[in-house]
Amino acid sequence: TASEPAGVVGLATQRVSLRDVRATLPAQALAAALPMRNAPALGLYISIDAPAFRWTGAGGDGALNLRWMRARIAPAAGRLDLGTVDVAIAPQGARLAGRVSNAGGEVRVTGTVGLAADGNDGDLTIAPLPGAPPALLRALATLATPDANGAVRLTWRNRNR
Repeated sequence: TASEPAGVVGLATQRVSLRDVRATLPAQALAAALPMRNAPALGLYISIDAPAFRWTGAGGDGALNLRWMRARIAPAAGRLDLGTVDVAIAPQGARLAGRVSNAGGEVRVTGTVGLAADGNDGDLTIAPLPGAPPALLRALATLATPDANGAVRLTWRNRNR
């Protein structure tokens, strides 16, 4: 369930700092940020952990970790069990860069996400595990066109104006 956030958050023009931040939010709150035309329903909760994180828009240090346990998405043609999805985010100059991975579930999730003042981008691959049932392959195909192995690639680049 969602929890009361803990920690210290500092926000100013082009500056954010987090210290000992821990919070749990409904995963559905992130659905609007997904690159898909018809974003699927997201299940359960995402936890945020940032022992020390600082970013000025031009650089920074520390790490921000997101963990989506028992992750599930429900595209138009079924439900996908993603297991536990982890996103490790760190400042890289003028952008925040994150590595995405998962453990468990019916698929393998790998990729990257990025956020900067001028927009956000991502490149994710969701691949079925060996022996995946046809229903899972159909559900993946509703997200994007699958490759010869049934994997789908979600790539986006949104620019702020």
